Amino acid sequence: MQLRANGDGQIIQVAGSPFEQGLAHGRGAAKRIRVNVEALRAGIALLEGTGVSIDFDRITSANESFVDKHAPEVLEEIQGISAGSGIRYEDLLSLNLPAYLAATLAQDCSQILLQPPATLFGQTYLAKTRDVARERFQHVVLHRTYSDGFEMVEAHIAGTVTWPGSGVNSHGVALSTSGVWPRTLPVNFNHSDRGWILANTHLLLRHSSSVDDVTRRLCDMPRLSGINIVATDMHGAGAALEATASGVYRADASRGIVVRTNHWCAPELSRFTPTLNDNPSSHDRYATAMRLIDERYGKWEIARVWALLKSHIGYPNSSLCRHGLGQGGSETIFASIVTLPSCEFEFTVKNPCLRPASAPLANVRGENDYTLHPAEKEGR
Repeated sequence: MQLRANGDGQIIQVAGSPFEQGLAHGRGAAKRIRVNVEALRAGIALLEGTGVSIDFDRITSANESFVDKHAPEVLEEIQGISAGSGIRYEDLLSLNLPAYLAATLAQDCSQILLQPPATLFGQTYLAKTRDVARERFQHVVLHRTYSDGFEMVEAHIAGTVTWPGSGVNSHGVALSTSGVWPRTLPVNFNHSDRGWILANTHLLLRHSSSVDDVTRRLCDMPRLSGINIVATDMHGAGAALEATASGVYRADASRGIVVRTNHWCAPELSRFTPTLNDNPSSHDRYATAMRLIDERYGKWEIARVWALLKSHIGYPNSSLCRHGLGQGGSETIFASIVTLPSCEFEFTVKNPCLRPASAPLANVRGENDYTLHPAEKEGR
């Protein structure tokens, strides 16, 4: 299956060995990678300025030893990014083995899967927003082609290869992620030599031909932190995979719908998951998405899914399109929708509400105030 990607950001075509793919990534996105490295440095300095003392260098070094044993091709690709961008390997390692993000609970996103019978034309849509609380990391989309013709399209923080937020491969497997950071299950950095700091979703996508494959590989993947993954495939499967550092709980799509934000829904995880008081935005975004999906059940198509991601119900920080940066909340800095069976990857590198509406959205805007920014409402 040939993949197609389009959006308002940079798409980099990469091929060859891991080093060669990294080299093309580094050359094509050097400025963006430099911005991200500086943002990471500034974040660490700010954290240290508050008196928090975490030896990130030690953690990264220990985690590098783990990666070298289990997936040395990842380090080879990071070396290629360094060679292509002129940025120190050590700085790129810190981006790819993100102890800082795990320590500061900084990733905060939404995922929506819509399948038949929830959709209008029998298609499947996997939508994802990536929200950040502090650093406005810049994104690139990598379109990978391997020697055997296998392809992948992945959304990455520029300079990273280990934790794409969303992607699709030529088997027709698509997945996305959202962070879950319960204070009841802190990351044990003393085990940094034993697992991925964040689950390596690149490897899941690289080696999976079905949702069942993704599930098995996630179960077998050593990791130090929890995550929500939503996955779907060409066979009509769709599921939420709620993972802690030690377990995976799968919930298959109900009525063609899966929604996950930044808490777990599995009953087995109820005593650990962030509550409404812990993370009101996560619970509000989940409830909003479920309600709006039900309002148009059976009528969802690509333009309406983009309209859903533009929702400002709960603005600025409890909305699907978030504008809470600087107000103690998060900002949406990337959004994507994968469509199956066509294997199209559409994305924007800004708030979804700033993405120009396609013609079909005119009707949606007229019907639903939730697609309007509050400032637009005031000017009506």
